[in-house]
Amino acid sequence: MVWHRKARKTFTALLKVYKEAISHPGTYWIIEPTFRAAKHTVWEDPLMLDSIFDSEIVTKKNQTDLSLQLINGSWIYLYGADEPDYLRGPNPNGVIIDEYSEQKEEVWSKVVAPIIYMNKGWVMFAFTPKGKNHSYNLYMTNKDNPEWEVSHLPLSKSGLLTKSEIEAIKASLPEDAYKQEFECEFLEGVGTVFRKYLLKDTETDYRAPHIFGLDLGRKQDFTVLIGFNRYTNALDFIDRFNVVDWDLIRQRVIADLHKFPPSPVVVEANSIGDPFIEDLHKAGISVIPFITSAPSKKNIINKLSVYLENSYITIPNNPLIIDELSAFTYELTPQGSVKYGAPEGYHDDVVMAMALAVSQMSEKTLPKQPQPVYQFDWQPEEKPFTLDPYE
Repeated sequence: MVWHRKARKTFTALLKVYKEAISHPGTYWIIEPTFRAAKHTVWEDPLMLDSIFDSEIVTKKNQTDLSLQLINGSWIYLYGADEPDYLRGPNPNGVIIDEYSEQKEEVWSKVVAPIIYMNKGWVMFAFTPKGKNHSYNLYMTNKDNPEWEVSHLPLSKSGLLTKSEIEAIKASLPEDAYKQEFECEFLEGVGTVFRKYLLKDTETDYRAPHIFGLDLGRKQDFTVLIGFNRYTNALDFIDRFNVVDWDLIRQRVIADLHKFPPSPVVVEANSIGDPFIEDLHKAGISVIPFITSAPSKKNIINKLSVYLENSYITIPNNPLIIDELSAFTYELTPQGSVKYGAPEGYHDDVVMAMALAVSQMSEKTLPKQPQPVYQFDWQPEEKPFTLDPYE
């Protein structure tokens, strides 16, 4: 079943298990991507398992291992693919592998397939595409196989959502995400936010006005200051460092900004950013506070993507920048909203600093004018730090 989001794949799969468990007493598995998903989306949701398996036909219900026994002796087990060691026990007559595109291929080939083939049982795969991964291979290999029943249901054919609902979804998702999640298209590289950008190495122009984006971080995260030259819209300044002392962070950022003509810096205004913004104001720096929320983050990431794709801005051929842009992804949450960020083990500090700066930019550059050399009276409150600026 290659069905679009909100087409009720899981509910349909549960109906299949119900029918088989009533007609053919035995053991049946339902495998979700995670044990937590199995518990929250199937076991605890009153519109899912409980709405199908009426209490009158259930004799046992185990909250710990998410299993239930029916009056005819059938057993239903819920599992999470994130705990493959638990995918053991009584051999199943039938298995549902829900959201197979989100699970590892080995769940089928190494765990379920040997059991099903030996038992001469059945398996149902229910998923929405996620690029051209193992679920795509399964679909392409068996779509014309007479031993398989294959159902491909895009939103344009199902008619399950209203026109206004469809328009709202299109407005909230990148175009490729809509094609994948709702038109069930198998697309390469879907999930990557930034796939096109213009590389152009330029020297830092300390006499030009800039717009800066500052992403603050400590410990595992980095503090990143990004500067775009407003005469060229080129990213020509970056300072990235990992320091835990806020006084050193403050001094380093202020020293960087004072190398340029008076230029605004966009800073996230939250529990960390608020006191930092006050320090920047005291140092004579123009600050644009940015209130971060899920919608506002989506807006600035989308704007950065548009500016990169249309070459309104250019970036240097810097592996640090390119690696973060390449790793930055989006995913669709179970609630249907878009979540942006870097995968576990990666950073997105450079991307966020870029997005903050671009949030206040125009695709049009400023007319170039002679700029005086600026001198500032501000001095650090303490001795200058000695960190390598290119650390």
